[in-house]
Amino acid sequence: MTEPTSFDRLHAVAVQNLALQVDNLTDLVAGVVAAYETQQRQLICLNKRINELVAADD
Repeated sequence: MTEPTSFDRLHAVAVQNLALQVDNLTDLVAGVVAAYETQQRQLICLNKRINELVAADD
């Protein structure tokens, strides 16, 4: 079997780096989605409370 060339080693490092970047991006997107879902739940609760206060004021 032949020894890997400089290009082969560089290519392997580049592929590994890209895989790490994809993992990081996946984690980032998951965090953004979780934050969005939390914010949506908070807005729903806030809206319900506002509606209760408006109804009590009538």
